[in-house]
Amino acid sequence: MLMMEYLWMVCAGAIAYGNGRSVWKWVIAAYFLSWLAPAIVMFLPKNHARIERRKEIEKEVTADYLAGKEFKGVNTVDDLFKQLEPK
Repeated sequence: MLMMEYLWMVCAGAIAYGNGRSVWKWVIAAYFLSWLAPAIVMFLPKNHARIERRKEIEKEVTADYLAGKEFKGVNTVDDLFKQLEPK
């Protein structure tokens, strides 16, 4: 029975994130309301402003990660030129 509570909490959190709602509030609500919380949050209107902000943050984090991975070991301009030279 306890595993079902966790399932409803995860479902409510995922649906709330996708709809631009507060994830933690809906996870806590799912703990107390069980299956009713995901059902409620699913039919609430989407918060488009929050969804767009989350998309922008995800893009920035992804770009920072990829840039850090691409320029790993580059500390100076000389390191960058060494990396670009044909081998």
